[in-house]
Amino acid sequence: MNDHVLLFATMCAWASCAAGLAWYCLHIARQITYVTLADGRRQERKLPLLFRLLLPFAPNLDRLVARPHFERARAAADRQLVAAGFEGLLNGRELLALKILTPLAGGAFWLATLKLLAAFSPASGLAANASLLFLLGLAFLYLYPLLWLKRALSRRHNAITRDLPFVLDLLTLSVEAGMDFMSALQRNC
Repeated sequence: MNDHVLLFATMCAWASCAAGLAWYCLHIARQITYVTLADGRRQERKLPLLFRLLLPFAPNLDRLVARPHFERARAAADRQLVAAGFEGLLNGRELLALKILTPLAGGAFWLATLKLLAAFSPASGLAANASLLFLLGLAFLYLYPLLWLKRALSRRHNAITRDLPFVLDLLTLSVEAGMDFMSALQRNC
């Protein structure tokens, strides 16, 4: 009888931990982040859910990524984040920390998923190639922050290229109407 009570209490504790983790994930998923533009307007910028979940743990790696060995990588990440429009949300240190944290946290989840799938179908090719799939998953998770940043840069450059003719036309019309260039810039950009 005592073992059943202990088992029930353990199950309740695990269920409450799972519910708390699910609540945290859902709360983070609903979070909307904004960047303040040069003219004072706020524009929505979304980080991937995995980054938003791991970002609270990034300060734990500050001492590691603040070392002089990472200086060039931090500076390059800062430049790319500014170019991608995420300068208020993420800095180079945090991106480098996420580059370390993503394979650690995601790798544990990926390993558990592979083991669970292999346990359900032990005769499948998935079970036979689980170690290779795990290494490929780790490599992808390591590269994911860089791939995300490259895609964000591409999207931002495409948006600028798409909107530039319209903005130039508005600037030209404003200047021809008698506004000085700086007033036209403030009004139209």
